[in-house]
Amino acid sequence: AYNNMPGLADRVVKSLKAQGLNAQLTVVPGERAFHLLKSGEAALDIIRHEKVAQGISQLKKVPPVVTTVRFTRVVPKASVENCIRRESELAVVGIKGNRVFDGVIAPKFKEIVWVPSEDHAFRMVSANRADLTYWMSSRLEVIEQEYSDLLITCDKNVVVMPLHSYLHSNYELAWPQVEAAYREMFGI
Repeated sequence: AYNNMPGLADRVVKSLKAQGLNAQLTVVPGERAFHLLKSGEAALDIIRHEKVAQGISQLKKVPPVVTTVRFTRVVPKASVENCIRRESELAVVGIKGNRVFDGVIAPKFKEIVWVPSEDHAFRMVSANRADLTYWMSSRLEVIEQEYSDLLITCDKNVVVMPLHSYLHSNYELAWPQVEAAYREMFGI
């Protein structure tokens, strides 16, 4: 998320510091960041989907939406009908460690096949070993550059995901400053 949303995390840290908090940014992979937040080793996770954090009582969602990410359906050129077919009829390729697939996208599909990276996902769909995958709409250039002969992106069935920040309950005393920082940043 840090690389895909340049400057957002740095702006949040700056705003938290302006509220008198000793905020430091640690950039770690998404799964590790979530583990650190759940265990209380990290106070705040800046970008997380609410379905991923759902049911974890020690996490408190900070209003408002920090950003919105769109995921576009990617299908084989030979199976363009997969752009509009219902999820319950299709097998999707999910990327391990990407909680967006596990918590948001995958539950809608007939079947999910897990792979370790987006490149593996694109190759599986290209080889017709699954019906489709999803990838961030802001980063579709990889498909255009490397898979344009085999894959297409669909303008229908885009998954829109609002992302929030979450504060661990161990840091509840910082809530007024966190809330003030977000009000200032987002004008709420």
